[in-house]
Amino acid sequence: RSIRYRLTDAKTNTLLALGGEKVNLTCAPLALRLLAPWYRDTIFASAPIDTIEATVTVHGSAARIEATLTRGDALLARQSVQATPGQPAAVRLPAKGLAPGEYTLRVARADGSAAAMKTIRVLPRKQGEVCLDRQGRLLVDGKPWFAWGFFCSSPTERLAKAGFNTVVTYIGYYIHRDKDMKAWLDNCQRLGIRAAMYPYMGEVGVHVNKKRKRFTDKELERTAQFVRLYKDHPAILGWYLCDEPRGTVFREEMKRVRDVVSAEDPHHPCIVLDNSGRGVAGLADAGEVLWVDPYPGFAKDGPPRLPMETVSIAMDDMIQGTGDRLRHFWSCPQAFNWGAWGGEKAKTERAPTYEEERTMTYLSIIHGAQGVVYFAWKYALKEPHLSEGFLTRLGPEMTDLMPELRDGKDVPDVVAETVPADSKIHLRAFRRGDRLTIVAVNPGPNEVAARIRAPGLAGSFDVISEKRTVTTKAGVLADTFPPYGTHVYRSR
Repeated sequence: RSIRYRLTDAKTNTLLALGGEKVNLTCAPLALRLLAPWYRDTIFASAPIDTIEATVTVHGSAARIEATLTRGDALLARQSVQATPGQPAAVRLPAKGLAPGEYTLRVARADGSAAAMKTIRVLPRKQGEVCLDRQGRLLVDGKPWFAWGFFCSSPTERLAKAGFNTVVTYIGYYIHRDKDMKAWLDNCQRLGIRAAMYPYMGEVGVHVNKKRKRFTDKELERTAQFVRLYKDHPAILGWYLCDEPRGTVFREEMKRVRDVVSAEDPHHPCIVLDNSGRGVAGLADAGEVLWVDPYPGFAKDGPPRLPMETVSIAMDDMIQGTGDRLRHFWSCPQAFNWGAWGGEKAKTERAPTYEEERTMTYLSIIHGAQGVVYFAWKYALKEPHLSEGFLTRLGPEMTDLMPELRDGKDVPDVVAETVPADSKIHLRAFRRGDRLTIVAVNPGPNEVAARIRAPGLAGSFDVISEKRTVTTKAGVLADTFPPYGTHVYRSR
């Protein structure tokens, strides 16, 4: 078929371009979409389901569809449904009590003219297994997990005491090697900290494969071997595949790595990171945890070099760019000084202030971050105002908010009127039980007065970490925000 297109200016309707090309279109006579299990087509022991759910869509003519669940030659369940062309027909088959192993879900037209199949895995129970629930939350042993931690950190008593629960390393193998790596993971487990690691034995540094764009079969086998060594350790959170990967070919290779890693270890997700939302969305087929590190940069004796909303824009781009694929989203705020590596930047750059760090953190959460893991503890330690701020202020504060972050339900239609009118306040509200929590951020360099409204807003609110209370009037919470300021309100 020939496809023609026209590009016009949306405001003036001016024609900008005409074009066309020939394309081959194929229409499957029958399409199968698996809805449950929803993650890796796999049922986890810590997140069991009672029913396999799917939809079947037929094209052409109406049909009677026969759906079956089998294991080997054994027929375990059957269902017959009527399907109308173009309209998804629901399939539901029992899954409760299925033993570990592989099963086949098959749907076919009753006349035998078309069929489709899916392989469903049931995994044996494993301590520390990690998966996603239907809402994209990370589950560790079946319980929601909000990752909160650092790159480039060993598990320490101080971090654990401050509430941090996650560390990420891409150099763990080089530092610890075999026996010491096991001891490092044992220490993570002792402290209640989970670790994400590079699965490589030397092939990959930062950004690229050190020797070539594509992995050899031997390199991929070495990757599988590394995963095999540590996959059963209960401190493993996931496998960190790439750090801002450079080059189209190498980025595509991440899909091959993901296939190797997930085949060797189906109990833990793959994690990918890039420094733009669109960039990491482009890696969505290579990992289940998508992670973005948009660094504003901070001028010495000056403001952020890029707007603070660089963080929220990146989060929005990442989530929206992923489409309807089930993924989990992390933010990696800047917790370092670009001048830490010396050179001219040592004269022109600074680390974020504590207030700026807090604002980047909450901007991320407002815009959908389900985990916040900073770069990097090694460099935050060089900035006492940051390291102590994390340990004594933000750590305890976030620990206090963890129940809302893990289990809170989003409250829609939370809005703010601002003075000046062209300023912004970013908002997100959670309800957990009878408690309402509102997170509000001023991303700009000027003071802003705001009047916040939310459904059912009433009563008094504690302002977290500020030792003050605000009281609503006529359904409005009024407050003032300093430049780059954040307020977290919790109903009393």
